Formats: sequence, structure tokens, C-alpha cells
Amino acid sequence: ILQNDKMMLHLLNLPAQLFANPPAGKANAHYKALAREDAVAIAILLVCPIRVKNLARIHLEQNLQRPGDGRAFLVVTEDDAKNWRPIEFELPKDLIRMIDQHLATRSPMMCPHGTQWLFPRRNGAGPVDPNQLSSRIRKRIGKETGLTVNAHLFRHLAVMNWLDANPGGYEVARRL
Repeated sequence: ILQNDKMMLHLLNLPAQLFANPPAGKANAHYKALAREDAVAIAILLVCPIRVKNLARIHLEQNLQRPGDGRAFLVVTEDDAKNWRPIEFELPKDLIRMIDQHLATRSPMMCPHGTQWLFPRRNGAGPVDPNQLSSRIRKRIGKETGLTVNAHLFRHLAVMNWLDANPGGYEVARRL
């Protein structure tokens, strides 16, 4: 179903739309902040097809590295990667802005001020459970688009898009 251009475009535009206009169904500020947090998670998966365990455990100082020139990188060390190979993605500027805006407005609704996890438990003591984050992503995408997309599918989507754009690029696809 994601090979349909209209549905793919809907998924690709979802994070920006959801972040700018959280669902109005509930006036609860916490619900809107949670929708924005989900938008950030989906946006990251669209450009960095990492495992949900690594997504849930993004630490603001250890995994989001900013060299000081306006760029930011998502870095997963070999100790945290399932295949023992480090992962590094440069984040697009629009995603950096989304993350920064989310971090500037999430406290105290989502977690205590100064929490170092991008997707924290609500008490700020650690990262959210990966299964909980995965479930939220699946439910949010389903509710907003009607698509059945889980966090793991983003990895397959990235490979499919790569191979569509680069037929025969199997080695890069394998590493991705």
C-alpha cells in the first residue's frame, strides 16, 4: 500500500502536519504534546530507519551530537546497535527545528524540566519503553492516515525507496 504515491506522500507529510496542527479532538494540552512527540518520532524514522529500541533511547547529549555549525547528527554507538556497528545520520534542518521546538515546549507537561531523553518516561527517570513507543507510532499513523505502519516497517520502507532510486544497490540496502 505504501507503493501508492498518494499514500506515501501522506505518510511523508504526516510529521510536519501533526506537529503544526495536533489533533483538535481533545483540548487537553498533554494530549497535544503527546501528538507532537509522536510526530518527532515518525519524522526521525522517516530519515533515520533505526530500530525502535534505539529510537526510544535517544539521549539528548549522547545520541544527538551538534558540532556547533547548525548541523546535528543522530549517533548510535556500536555498543547500542544490535549488529555492533555504529550508526550515524545527519538530520535535516527541518527535523532539527522540530526537535528543538518540541524540547522547548514539552516541560512540564511531558516530563520534568532538564530530562535528557528525547522520548522520556513521564517521570523523566529514563527513556520510554520501546514497545510503548512502537505502539503509539502504529496507532497514531493508523488514526491520522488509515495506514497500518509499525516502527519496524520504516526500515523496510527505506530499503524499498533506496532500491527504487538505485536499482541493483543491494550492498547499500543491506547496510541500511
